[in-house]
Amino acid sequence: MFDGWALPFPRTGSTPQRAHRPPYGTAWEASRLNAVNVTLLYFDDCPSRQTADQHLSALAKEMDFTIERVEVTSPEEAEQLRFRGSPSIHIDGVDLFADPDAPVGLSCRIYQTPQGSAGSPTADQLRSVLAARQ
Repeated sequence: MFDGWALPFPRTGSTPQRAHRPPYGTAWEASRLNAVNVTLLYFDDCPSRQTADQHLSALAKEMDFTIERVEVTSPEEAEQLRFRGSPSIHIDGVDLFADPDAPVGLSCRIYQTPQGSAGSPTADQLRSVLAARQ
């Protein structure tokens, strides 16, 4: 009897085996349904990109998400992506650190952190924003 998860070609004389997939309703499945999409947008010469990438990479291991890295190469692409400077971090397609009055374009970005102005949000700032979205 085929139950929907049998392997398509069982060996002769053997019984069909279940494919390796966690069952519905597990914590694994719930975590994937609640996963956030994190995108790091930058331009090639951005001096703060590495700091932002390091913070996000450490948090990705801690909080179990993946990072998409997107290099913005033209003013037209910056306009299309609503890129407000490098590095920009979009979570589920939204730049949660954006100043709505900030211009769109290929420029360096300044973030306000507890330590003052910086080229990247702190790991704690990112952790707070990501935790609120999960």
